[in-house]
Amino acid sequence: MTTRKNNKTKAVQPSCEGEAMYRTFFDQARDSILLLEIAPNGIPVIRDANAAALRVHGYSLDEIVGKPVSILNANVDDACLIRDKNRGIAHGNSFEVRHRRKDGSTFIAEASSREMVIGGKLMAFSIERDITERKLMQAALAKEKQYNKNLIDTAQAIILVLDPKGRIVTFNPYMEQVSGYRLEEVKGKDWFRTFLRKESRDKTRKLFLNAIGGIQTGGNIDCIVTKNGRELSIEWYDKTLKNEKDEVEGLLAVGRDVSERERASVARKESELWYQALFTQARDSILLLEIAPDGIPVILEANTVALRMHGYSREEMLGKPISFLDADPIPALIRERANRIESEMGAIFEARHRRKDGTVFYLEVSVVKIEIGGKHLLLDISRDITARKEAVEALLLKTMLLETQAEASIDGVLAVDNDGKSIFFNKRFSDIWQIPRKILDTKDDKKMLECISKRLKDPAEFNRKVAYLYEHKNEESRDEIEFADGGWLDRYSSPLISAAGKYQGRIWYFRDITGRRKAETGMRETYEMQGMINTMLHLSLANIPLRDKLNSHLAALLSAPWLSVDSKGAVFLAAPGGKELVLTAHQGLSSHLLLACAKVPFGCCLCGRAAAAGRAVVSRNIGPDHQITHKGMKPHGHYCAPIMAEGKVLGVLNLYLKEERALTENQEQFVKAAADVMAGNIIHSQIEDKFFQAQKMEAVGMLAGGVAHDFNNILTAIKCYAEFVRNDLPSGDPKLEDTQEILTAVERAIALTRQLLAFSRRQILAPQVVDINKILGDITNMLRRIIGEHIALKTRLFSAPCLVKVDLGQLEQVIVNLTVNARDAMPGGGTIIFETEIVRLPEEFFFARPDLPIGPLVRLKVRDTGCGMNEEVKSRLFEPFFTTKEQGKGTGLGLPMVFGIVKQSRGEIEIESEPGKGSVFSVYLPLVETLTRHKDKDKDKDKDKDKDKDKDKDKDKDKDKDKDKDKDKEPPVKGHETVLLVEDEESLRRLGERVLRIGGYTVLVAADGQAALKLMEERGKPVDLLMTDVVMPGMSGHDLALELASRKLVRRVLYMSGYTDETIIKHGVLEPGIAFIYKPFTIEAVTRKLREVLDGPFGQAKA
Repeated sequence: MTTRKNNKTKAVQPSCEGEAMYRTFFDQARDSILLLEIAPNGIPVIRDANAAALRVHGYSLDEIVGKPVSILNANVDDACLIRDKNRGIAHGNSFEVRHRRKDGSTFIAEASSREMVIGGKLMAFSIERDITERKLMQAALAKEKQYNKNLIDTAQAIILVLDPKGRIVTFNPYMEQVSGYRLEEVKGKDWFRTFLRKESRDKTRKLFLNAIGGIQTGGNIDCIVTKNGRELSIEWYDKTLKNEKDEVEGLLAVGRDVSERERASVARKESELWYQALFTQARDSILLLEIAPDGIPVILEANTVALRMHGYSREEMLGKPISFLDADPIPALIRERANRIESEMGAIFEARHRRKDGTVFYLEVSVVKIEIGGKHLLLDISRDITARKEAVEALLLKTMLLETQAEASIDGVLAVDNDGKSIFFNKRFSDIWQIPRKILDTKDDKKMLECISKRLKDPAEFNRKVAYLYEHKNEESRDEIEFADGGWLDRYSSPLISAAGKYQGRIWYFRDITGRRKAETGMRETYEMQGMINTMLHLSLANIPLRDKLNSHLAALLSAPWLSVDSKGAVFLAAPGGKELVLTAHQGLSSHLLLACAKVPFGCCLCGRAAAAGRAVVSRNIGPDHQITHKGMKPHGHYCAPIMAEGKVLGVLNLYLKEERALTENQEQFVKAAADVMAGNIIHSQIEDKFFQAQKMEAVGMLAGGVAHDFNNILTAIKCYAEFVRNDLPSGDPKLEDTQEILTAVERAIALTRQLLAFSRRQILAPQVVDINKILGDITNMLRRIIGEHIALKTRLFSAPCLVKVDLGQLEQVIVNLTVNARDAMPGGGTIIFETEIVRLPEEFFFARPDLPIGPLVRLKVRDTGCGMNEEVKSRLFEPFFTTKEQGKGTGLGLPMVFGIVKQSRGEIEIESEPGKGSVFSVYLPLVETLTRHKDKDKDKDKDKDKDKDKDKDKDKDKDKDKDKDKDKEPPVKGHETVLLVEDEESLRRLGERVLRIGGYTVLVAADGQAALKLMEERGKPVDLLMTDVVMPGMSGHDLALELASRKLVRRVLYMSGYTDETIIKHGVLEPGIAFIYKPFTIEAVTRKLREVLDGPFGQAKA
């Protein structure tokens, strides 16, 4: 064998066409081919090399022919070379070797050698292929495989693969962690029976079958049962797994299918065989194809590997078109390959061939267009890559699993390498941190960290933790981080460790837990709010002054850690006039503010605006609405909540907020609830004040009633004895005038006691249904005469009748007294306005006025434009004998009398007044429904037919009055009956006995009830009449009458009193069938009453 120089062959020329064909194989082969001669010392010496070998090593043929093959090896001594070469050459095995080019660069080659004897010499062929790129790719794939495994192993979500029958193929460590099962325990088991409840298996299996059938089922939620019996709700995203035949191989339960297949790099073209031995001994399939005239490649030759790979004999394969081996004989694909080969003089592609037994396998095909002896041939070198394809498919599946899980995850995922450089992130990561895409694309960690730091509340702590984890590479970490805007993230970090235990980087998971934190914070706040409200309510029951309660409530609010408040606040109460706020409770206010805010008019500053509008007023900082300020005031905000009840502003709660901070909706509702508690305290305090006032008025009323009772007894004696004296004096006696003066003074005293009795609600009333509108119309002229021409009188009457059940005379007295009071408040003139209205007020109104029946009311307002009153005067207005008039110009009993009449009529009276702004008296009386009104009209219909009849009846009444006067002048009829007189007052007892005896009656006298019972028991027979005082010590007159009536010792009863109780009177109304004479009385009046009772029916004088 000889060498070649200057592209001219020195070797012996081929002697035949076959040898020429093999020489062509040798020269045009893409793989490096060396012809080696084994020297006696065992060292292979280069005898020939093809163009591919020269090109890949960078030498000329002269530079390497005759040289030991070790000159091509990198850092390998002769001993190593001999050992490796001999092992490979002797056994025909392939091995890897690192070569050094002439320029010093190295590369890795896959070598295949075999010994043979040629011309008596021990020769060897070495076919080598540069696999540096493949090795780099394999290393990258291995690294990516490990990286993917780490990502899957550290993923914080379940990744599950089921076969078409629902059996468990695999799942990740996170599934082991949450379920408690190791993969080995359940692999191959039915998923539904192992992890699902019995009642949900059929439904879930149906969804699984739908997914297997290609129906999308993402987003389903199932409960899985863990090893310890716990149930976990899992949201699944499913993807069907199919093979290249589109056959279903299983189900990936993670998310959408983002299948992506990476094709392996095309290896370099298979080297052409040199000589027949090289062709037959090659480990790859080699086909020599001849291009027929019609352009279809026909198999001209096939090596042993090709025959064995396809399962055909030589005779079965040769002469057949190449397409008969193709598993995908698609004409378009065949044409596309042919065009590539034609245009590029060759091509490398993947193909699927079908063996004789029908099985299909993958090939990596390298085709080169050659010409031998004028024939157009194709050299087809193919390698079975089925195993590699399966490995790549598996790797791609794992990659797809990771990418699917990462993109479908609710977590933001970031992976960094050993230097902290980002190598992967999902879309959720960029969404959470709001990092611009242009920065993400740069993978500039410094810029990314700057974007992240801007969003954090504590970036320094964040960076410190990152630096710590990069320094302590093997540590895991989980914590929570807060955004500057109040958001929260759960952060988890884990190292990426290779199978060899080497640190390769770190993976981070970020989950948005803002909603959870807000919910937790809200629940905690709500619980604490309710606790604080309960504490405030409990404090409300304490018997302490209102101011102390409000200060305690305010201190509790300002101590709440979840309220963005300064340690400052105040509670204002509305002044009685409802026009200004009075500072009542406060905390943390400066002396300047205490003085400036002591009284705040409605509408002034923030608190005044809240009071005027009846709604909360909020300020984030000191602005134009903040009218009350002082030098050096620090920036702050306000939340001013009105304290309201029954739609009325009772005060304002003012909380100082931190600058530019606001309360949440939940916190605003809490402050409103706190204000409602304060409103309840205020109302309770007002009711207590009213109750104490009512108690005082009741005590004064009892005192006044008692005094009136005693006065009436004394006045009865004075009046009757004065009448005795007058009756005994002859006409013309000068003492008659003195006697008349005594009687006149007695009448004035009687009027005074009646006023006292009206205040004490001890009068006897004659109630009837009347229309206040009509009464005002009837007495308007009289009222104008009372007030004089310098005062205007106006009425604003309700459109419907205002019916109430009252004593007509007493109601007229109320109107007159209020009119006189208004007149006296306007000595320089003014206006009095009467207003009537039917109102329906909320229950809260009646809670504060328990004596007032719940229901519709008639409200009578008497409004004047007079001088008004201050709080002190208003608080004593209804006290007997209290007056602001000059001495001698008022008794101080007019308004107390009004108070007593209204209260005895089951009503209420209230006053609104301010100095210089007039007064408004409001009288509330229960409305009488229309039915009652119709009944009263039916009773009086004869009186209301027309005015003429009214005039006639008035004349009749006048006639009746004249008759009564004539009757009074008639001498009383003498009696003969027996009367039992019971009176505890001795003077009146003697007086009564005298009057009765003068009248002709037989008189039995007793000083009290027990004495009367004893007297009647001794008498043993009934008397015609019991005449008894009502109010007596021990047994009352009513109890005495009942006892004697039960013993049948009395036929009729006549009660007498100047002070009544509830024994015979209910709400001021005499019970039916009761005979009563009011003290003080005259001799004629008592004599006439005796005959009326004795001569009348028994039912009108019962006990």
